[in-house]
Amino acid sequence: MIEDDLFTDEAKAVELRRKATEGVQDQLRYALDAMMDNPNCRTFLAWLIDSSRYFKVSYANNADVYRHEGMRQIGAAVVELLVEVRPDALAVLKQHGKENFHG
Repeated sequence: MIEDDLFTDEAKAVELRRKATEGVQDQLRYALDAMMDNPNCRTFLAWLIDSSRYFKVSYANNADVYRHEGMRQIGAAVVELLVEVRPDALAVLKQHGKENFHG
């Protein structure tokens, strides 16, 4: 039956997309874990999270809010994966920043 074939093909395509996404997420987790071991990479991660405005809230109701909230979404995605890999990551990055940038 053509309908069954279409359903099977779509189910296979969905499963392939899911596996591909999982593979990318696994690679990102591995990369973030490795980055946390390198002081230069920790500096980059701290900068990325800070510049994404992850810890800031937008109050005004204008175009900047949408831009800032979009930036925060990127920061949130990075932080989510990072904390999944290294639960202490934010504390480590905060300490890294204190030691390297604030005396």
